[in-house]
Amino acid sequence: MTHSNPRVSIVTATHNRAHLLRDALLAIRDQTLADFEAIVVDDASDEATGTAYDPLFAELDDRFVLAQPARAGDRPAGPAVSRNRGVELTRSEFVAFCDDDDQWRLNDHLAFGIDMLRRHDADFLFANMRGECGDDITIPDWFPNARKQLHSGKRLNEAPVLYEAPVLYEVARPAFMQVVRRHLPHLNGCIMRRDLLERIGGFWEDTPFQEDLDLVIRAADAARRIVYRPDAVARFNTAPRASFAMSLSSVQRSLSAVLVCAHVMTRAEHATTRRCARHIEAWHRRVIADHLLDQNSRAAATLLRTLLPQRREAAQPQPASASPVTPT
Repeated sequence: MTHSNPRVSIVTATHNRAHLLRDALLAIRDQTLADFEAIVVDDASDEATGTAYDPLFAELDDRFVLAQPARAGDRPAGPAVSRNRGVELTRSEFVAFCDDDDQWRLNDHLAFGIDMLRRHDADFLFANMRGECGDDITIPDWFPNARKQLHSGKRLNEAPVLYEAPVLYEVARPAFMQVVRRHLPHLNGCIMRRDLLERIGGFWEDTPFQEDLDLVIRAADAARRIVYRPDAVARFNTAPRASFAMSLSSVQRSLSAVLVCAHVMTRAEHATTRRCARHIEAWHRRVIADHLLDQNSRAAATLLRTLLPQRREAAQPQPASASPVTPT
């Protein structure tokens, strides 16, 4: 069946993970909203992975498209470039994301999300997620201690709680930025209007990591209305596995975060967004300074600390593309 104007497009970037990708795509196939397109962007996977795609896509239908901009053996372009390529190929009003090693848990994620975005004229919907390792729930709530901010806005859908209908809250931009200081909404639970992604220029391709931190903050900064679904719609795979994100040290993550925060501050329209970016940047500068002290680079660490805000900052933010940090 051919979908000339699907209601929503799902973008998945992948690299050498055909065995995990299958579960992600089968969960997308099981969505109750059938009118979608799923664009899988292969980022220079090896020959063995390329061979595995044929039987995998034979299980699917023509709503699933494999885009292979590189040849096997080429250098991977990275998740920002791959996702941007996927977004460029989309044909629908809304764009959702699902990582190749994760899965959607709830099959009404697209149906409910698109209905709510249209009904309430919102640009950006994000949902809760939980971490799982096999059959074990390792992270029951992606937003621990953030209920006050996430539930502070108007409850938009009127279905009675006793019928267990999905709940939706409006989240004001200041409340969203308070949440992001410590708990980054994962792309797995995000649905955005395509024109919002176009307005902000998509993913920033000049950062090797933390590209989702950059995109989520800038999208929320530019969104006319943000809504939140408290259900854990997605499963984040916490099992040990090879990935670029997991291979980075805390200092490398922090260097990327500082770079991203500087980019956000130059692009943000609202002061509350810039304050959020400064807050995250300050914490990561401290991580770098502590590392320099451990390496006996006292002069460099002292210089870096002099650039930090004098006020006491809040607890550690979670890294993008990784499980959330629960501050002690």
